[in-house]
Amino acid sequence: DFLKGAVGFLGTVAVASKGIGIAIEQADKINTLNQVATSLETNVENLDAFTKALKENGAEAEATEDALRNAFNSSAEAINNAESEQAKIFKQLGISLNNADGSIKDTTLLLTELAGATEQLDKRQANNIFQKLGITDKRVIDGLLKGRKELEENIKKQKENGVVTQRQVEIAEKYKQAQDRLNSSIENAKNSIMEYIAPAITWLIDKFTIVVDWMNKHQAFVIGFFGAIAVVVSTLYLPAMIKAGIATLAATWPILLIATAIGIA
Repeated sequence: DFLKGAVGFLGTVAVASKGIGIAIEQADKINTLNQVATSLETNVENLDAFTKALKENGAEAEATEDALRNAFNSSAEAINNAESEQAKIFKQLGISLNNADGSIKDTTLLLTELAGATEQLDKRQANNIFQKLGITDKRVIDGLLKGRKELEENIKKQKENGVVTQRQVEIAEKYKQAQDRLNSSIENAKNSIMEYIAPAITWLIDKFTIVVDWMNKHQAFVIGFFGAIAVVVSTLYLPAMIKAGIATLAATWPILLIATAIGIA
């Protein structure tokens, strides 16, 4: 019963540890995803759904994020410079870069509209437009070329199947804040330990340095001192140690002889 209980306890600890590790890893991933979403003027749900939608076409998450980032930069350039090549492309395709209230359009929506605007073009023309906007990954482009309707349906399906939610972002952010506070407290504790212990260590090092410097300056005295100790030890203690060793050998040699004989046999 005890053994079964111990095995069960260890199993529970292992499962709990793995669960904690998964939770921490996922919290870090969600925080990173949210940072990317914020930088792209979108939210984490749209970003996660859009990334997963294009992943079904074989596009890696990093490639999709790069495409979104480059599309965002192209839209920013177009907004800031109406004469830029990017501005002319968006105007030619009939894509508005701002929402009705004047705010910058969600980048995932911008790419969805771009997919709709290019689906009637031949593949070479569409590829040329994507390249000029910084969208270069072949699998991302292939996913966009399937058209707006298919992309929107895929995004909707991903949201129904489950994507990172704003509530999960809030939980992950609270974990990160708590972790940051803990790390800060640990650093403060280390600083306090250093403040109290380092001076004592410094004092010891300084005293030891003084002793070593003195010994270096008085080498003749030091050598003579330790030489005298060696003479005393060899004169008074060494004979006694040899005598004790001989006595021990005399008492134990029959046993050693028998053991040797057994070993040889």
